[in-house]
Amino acid sequence: MKTNYEKPAEKALRAFIAVSLADDIKAKLKAIQTRMKPLLNHHAIKWVQPDAIHITLKFLGNIQPADVDRIITALDNAIFTERFVLSFADFGCFPSCAKPRVMWVGTESHPALNALHQTIEQRLTALDFTPEDKPFRPHLTLARVNEKAHFRCTPDEIHEAITIVRNIIHGTEMPVHSVHLFQSRLTSRGAIYSLLHDFKLK
Repeated sequence: MKTNYEKPAEKALRAFIAVSLADDIKAKLKAIQTRMKPLLNHHAIKWVQPDAIHITLKFLGNIQPADVDRIITALDNAIFTERFVLSFADFGCFPSCAKPRVMWVGTESHPALNALHQTIEQRLTALDFTPEDKPFRPHLTLARVNEKAHFRCTPDEIHEAITIVRNIIHGTEMPVHSVHLFQSRLTSRGAIYSLLHDFKLK
């Protein structure tokens, strides 16, 4: 007997590819946030938990479970970047520090990190993922700002934030041995990340 039953579609998952941070770097980011919170004390600012901070190489958005294996296969066969050491730089904001929507700590430019990002973009574009249309700006997100609040930073606040970052993390180095594919689950307590795959560098 025929039925009209159809197998339920697999639920999409939210995913991204990133460099994870060492514990000592997370501790420095926590110290930066602790110093900045009294300086930038505003309800519009949502500080990111240090354990959740990372360097995003590619945000994939919602993907199908079947895409996970395709991504892993494509990148496992393409990532030949050697391990490298990354240095952290100054405080910055998107789109500007006068009218911030995202506050971050930047990284020093590194050929290996740029090559890694380019390889990921090329391989995933070949799998029909949408290529990034903005320049690659590696950073560690400290906080996000509610756009509707029209929050503004004064020149003195910007100068003090730059000083805090320079005193705590500027020039600090971190070895990069791998890149991770994560699933992100959005909850009322913030995003929860689950490791899907570890891409080892050479």
